[in-house]
Amino acid sequence: MESAKRRAARKLSERGKVPGFRPGKAPYDVVRRHYGDEAILEQALDLLVDEIYPQVLEQEKIEPAAPGSLEKVESLDPAKLVFRVPLRPEVKLGDYRALRQPYEFKSPGEEEVEQAIQALRRIYATTQAVERPIQVEDFVLIDLVGKKVKPKEGEEAIVAERKGHAIYIAQEPRDNEYPYQGFSRELIGLKTGDKKTVTHKFGKDVEDEALRGTTVAYEVEVKSVRGLQLPELDDEFARMTGVADTLAELREAMRKDIEQKSKDNYDDQYFEDLMEKIRADAVIKYPPQLVDAEVKEMLEDLKERLAEQRLEYETFLKVREMDEAEFVEAEVRPAAIRRLERRLIMDELIESEKIQLDADALKDEFRQTWDALVQHNEAFNRATSGGTKHPNNLVQAVMLDITSRMLVQKTLERIKALANGEVEGQEAKPKKAAAKKTKASAETPAEETGAGSGSAEEPVEAKPKKRTAAKKAE
Repeated sequence: MESAKRRAARKLSERGKVPGFRPGKAPYDVVRRHYGDEAILEQALDLLVDEIYPQVLEQEKIEPAAPGSLEKVESLDPAKLVFRVPLRPEVKLGDYRALRQPYEFKSPGEEEVEQAIQALRRIYATTQAVERPIQVEDFVLIDLVGKKVKPKEGEEAIVAERKGHAIYIAQEPRDNEYPYQGFSRELIGLKTGDKKTVTHKFGKDVEDEALRGTTVAYEVEVKSVRGLQLPELDDEFARMTGVADTLAELREAMRKDIEQKSKDNYDDQYFEDLMEKIRADAVIKYPPQLVDAEVKEMLEDLKERLAEQRLEYETFLKVREMDEAEFVEAEVRPAAIRRLERRLIMDELIESEKIQLDADALKDEFRQTWDALVQHNEAFNRATSGGTKHPNNLVQAVMLDITSRMLVQKTLERIKALANGEVEGQEAKPKKAAAKKTKASAETPAEETGAGSGSAEEPVEAKPKKRTAAKKAE
């Protein structure tokens, strides 16, 4: 300790100015009088633990998951410091191989394909003025005046007044419909020039306080009606969409697209349910510092996304009527726990099932991903000079991402096979090249993977390094 204090004094004198001495040349006693014993002791402790901390971890065979925290200083001569070191998470999976969950995806029928074709026709439709009564999918212009039926004394009766207000008569009710949900349906059957009064009573939970619990009479006059003119369903329409050259090709392309989307949705729900069953039988332990790190990362991601949309984080919180502490506890922390536990379970499954990646498949996926980024990401294109340069940091980032995605996908396919009894009693077969265990989180469909968490910490007489420790679970 005495040696550490003298080195600390020298370091303080090098960084600061001691009157009458050049940096680092002031005698120990002079530095003590100038800075005080407390400052020297604090610096000495930092120097001392920086030296012994790695040695202690290696000696005790401890793999920390995050920086530790100082519990107490038991003595200074000899120096005895007690730190609490967060240990690596522990995951004990239950008998997940015995779980059974049939995979029963059914391809969409012709009815779904026809609905998609009709939706595509509406996108390329035009409108024209019509003299007939209003019907669904018409575009209508109206003059609108809304008056409270029984206004209070001295209260303004008119609550709405719009001229040339445009309304689309949608097939399904819309939450944001003005002046209230379902209003457009009241216009069906009217014609240009018709007038109608519609009365509506607002609930006590509507957003506009002035309308809560009130009854309003809306006077409507139809100014114009435009009907939707759908394009003919033929080869010309197919070419118009840019998807195909013939109607038959368009139908086939739509069928494949609908089937893929339907399968993706089914898979998301299937794997979410399956992962939840695995989680329910698992025992997961991890230090709270990992949750805190996850919370911090999620908040940073949120702020970046808001900035991309030119929205301020403070405004986001105001809209939710929460301060940051409330928002974190109510929404971010629970999501962080789910995400962390999901990743830990996935990592354990990868290791338990000995999931490995084919080297050639990994290279092919890297090339495809790299080319796609060059083509569609302007910033990536600039950073790589059109894909001709391969900065080491970008190569590592892309490789980490595709390795994670491929590992997760292969693991999900493995547990699906187990759940369907396709590989019962078989062991996982290694492929050509083993992929290093890596972060596997964002691509896992299961959202709800929360399990009972515990503290995995152990008192150790050492101080952690100053650097930010990597999360070993990843």
